[in-house]
Amino acid sequence: MELKAAISIVNELMDKFDLNKSGWQFKLNRNKRQIGLTRWKKTPSGVEKSISLSVYFIEHNEEWVIRDVILHEIAHALCGLEAGHSKVWKDKCIEIGARPNPSIDYAVMPSSHISVCKKCNKIVDTHFKAPKTKRGCFNCKSQANTKKVNGVFNVGDEYNE
Repeated sequence: MELKAAISIVNELMDKFDLNKSGWQFKLNRNKRQIGLTRWKKTPSGVEKSISLSVYFIEHNEEWVIRDVILHEIAHALCGLEAGHSKVWKDKCIEIGARPNPSIDYAVMPSSHISVCKKCNKIVDTHFKAPKTKRGCFNCKSQANTKKVNGVFNVGDEYNE
């Protein structure tokens, strides 16, 4: 999705839930491990409240996924810092139209390393740097090798060099 279109959706949703009026800001970041973040940061002048999304996440995902993650982060903002991924937060997600899923496993992010099963050739895991431990395959329980790559890969897909 284009960044401009994603920013438009963010602004629309932050307005809908009155976050812009209550001092919340939106930021883009270049995180490769975190797709979205809701933050309360203490500053000398008070608390800076922000929701941020990774540009890598935006560039590699469809609108419905981005909208869901924005709503996920908005639910955090509406529930407060202490709520985390609690029942209160999950109920708020349902109320505002987000999936109440603390891990967004349907989002796609680029990877620099993948673990590929030696036996069945399935992608077992994706990484942003080489993992320190070997991974095992979920399907056939064999050990996986790590390969240096560049691109977007989905766990469970067959790997073709």
